[in-house]
Amino acid sequence: MMDGDKEITAWFEEHEPAYFEVEITDYDDEVEEGDTVTVEFTVENTGELEGTQEIVFSVEGSEEDRREVTIEADGDYSGEFNWESEDEGDHELEVASEDTSDSVTVTVEEEEEDEWWEIPGFTTLLLLLGAVIAVAIYHKKEQ
Repeated sequence: MMDGDKEITAWFEEHEPAYFEVEITDYDDEVEEGDTVTVEFTVENTGELEGTQEIVFSVEGSEEDRREVTIEADGDYSGEFNWESEDEGDHELEVASEDTSDSVTVTVEEEEEDEWWEIPGFTTLLLLLGAVIAVAIYHKKEQ
């Protein structure tokens, strides 16, 4: 070494890159056609570095929605996706990061038709009609 030269020693630590583990935490497992299904999920970064990834929501393998999330090392992110159910039957819903995914099955049942007596206000209408008939009979007898 010459005068004025300095020796520099550097140590490089190896860090595990960001790794996003996905878990579906809540959802409706049975719904009627037309109902909105809310799928709640958590993504945990188990790596030692901050990372950014796309979180993708799919139904039957077809992408429905996505969002980009940044999570610090050992941090987590919670969110939800919504899906408007259409066809009856069992449907696989999946939430996935670049690293892992989680999926659930939602059963969509045929929408039940209201019976004529279950129509909102029907009971009130019957009571009103009964009252009108009773008044009409009363007036008929008074004549």
